Amino acid sequence: MALALVLLAAPPAEAGGEPSGALLTAGEETVLRLHDLPPGYRIGDDSGCGALSPSTEGETPGPAGRRYLRWIATYWPEGCFYEYEQLFRVPNHGPAPPQVEAETTNTPSEAAAARGFELFTALIERRVWRERETVAVSPGTEGVLIRSRDQLVAGKTGQPGSFILWRYGSLIAVVSAEGGSPRRNDRAVLRFAQIQQSRLEAPTPYTEEEQDDAEVALDDPTIGFPIYWVGSEFAPGHGVPPTALEDAFTRYGPPGIKTELWYEDFDISSWTEASWKRFAASALGPVNLHARCTSEEPLALPDGSAMVYATFDRRFRRCPTGKPDRFFAIARLGRMVVGVNLSNCLKCRPGASGPYGSRQAVVAILRALKMRPKPVY
Repeated sequence: MALALVLLAAPPAEAGGEPSGALLTAGEETVLRLHDLPPGYRIGDDSGCGALSPSTEGETPGPAGRRYLRWIATYWPEGCFYEYEQLFRVPNHGPAPPQVEAETTNTPSEAAAARGFELFTALIERRVWRERETVAVSPGTEGVLIRSRDQLVAGKTGQPGSFILWRYGSLIAVVSAEGGSPRRNDRAVLRFAQIQQSRLEAPTPYTEEEQDDAEVALDDPTIGFPIYWVGSEFAPGHGVPPTALEDAFTRYGPPGIKTELWYEDFDISSWTEASWKRFAASALGPVNLHARCTSEEPLALPDGSAMVYATFDRRFRRCPTGKPDRFFAIARLGRMVVGVNLSNCLKCRPGASGPYGSRQAVVAILRALKMRPKPVY
């Protein structure tokens, strides 16, 4: 979290009692959510819900920090914090800073929230560049806008950031826009604060479907190559259990790779014909192309061809005589080379264990490969 003031963590040791969990729902149902933002964002790893406590990051919190600790120990506030990281930007889709953060903290009463807001604002002002002004989040609701020039965004320090803090009833809300110019950050954070305010006024559950960002990386309009997959959900039948896409990456991983799709039980990786040569010539190439005791079986596909490889899961000195129990494949579809269950580890054998490591499952994946439609913006 850029502010490094509030963490979703255990309460301080001097607190009496413990958080009940009863305040969490209002926090999650009112926080800015993924589809409130323009295309191109994914949820950061630090996101989640829980009891709140100040983080001193090894520093003495001082009088303001100690007052804030006592406030937490008295009221046991709970809430949700979501970090949204930009993977790409689509022009003409509104404000889109490189990083957006949103938090809603729920307290037992308006009086508790008013005191917490006062203390929380003071702590933030101590930690960031002290430039502030009052802004109208919505009619009748004012917030404090604070600007910083020392935020960590995409691994870069010293980035500008704009934060708006405000209170609505027993809820304390914070939204930040970071990584753009100060003027653009200001414009973005006010827009997102207004969206979050509408959620404070009309809470709705933040569902798992709304938080699903598995396909975001694949929606980048600058991708210039076809993406082959088997859909966001895959159910081949014939005794093979259904599965779903868990995550996707572009241009990240083994040499030359263009996309890496992680399903719950297998993975699909893709290269262009040109970038495949880099992979084949790398140290990982022989691990997959020349694995010991591996047999090959050609397979014709509607839009190309594939080679299915059969090997063994267990370690061996001599090639086993039994039936293979580990399968993987390499397909050629148009100008793309698509791998199923390839190894990306020098000491790992290619193939997968479990039901999707069988020949039947690998062949089903190959025959289901299709081009993913390009997003329309």
